[in-house]
Amino acid sequence: MNNKHHFIGVKVSDKVSQVLIGKQEELDVSHYFKKVVSKEDFHLTLLFLGGWEKTHTLWERLKMTLTQRTFSLTLNSIGYFGKEAEPRVIWGGVAQSDALFNLHKNIICLAQESGFPLEKRPFKPHITIAKSLKASSFNQSLYLEQEVSWDVDTLHLFEVNPGKRPMYTSVSKIELSR
Repeated sequence: MNNKHHFIGVKVSDKVSQVLIGKQEELDVSHYFKKVVSKEDFHLTLLFLGGWEKTHTLWERLKMTLTQRTFSLTLNSIGYFGKEAEPRVIWGGVAQSDALFNLHKNIICLAQESGFPLEKRPFKPHITIAKSLKASSFNQSLYLEQEVSWDVDTLHLFEVNPGKRPMYTSVSKIELSR
């Protein structure tokens, strides 16, 4: 097993980061949650690989076979995982995107062909802004005042560095075709 954990994902734009930082401040997430995601770490995960030993083999296969074109995503909601009064995670959601779901499907298919054990739960694209509730309850209203779009032109292989900032480092990337 690889001692470093990795995931495949996309970064968000500076404008999206600013909106999410504003939402963190508005919701006072540092008061309610143990882990508040820093601006540098905002991302959308397509596949969490953990310490899987074939991570780099899969990544090289993606480099050789991926034909995905650049596409746009739109941050359009704020939501949560868990119970409304006791959420595990607060996240920014993105509008339905066929391009994103096709990219995810292509990555999943290659991973499965390479022997990666896939999750059973459905893909729910999101950008985590806070997690691990430390307060006894959370009673903030979750809404997004304005939608923000950005172009996705690069796929990243991120390495997880617990306790460091930024916690996620892009160790390789694939430029999408224009």
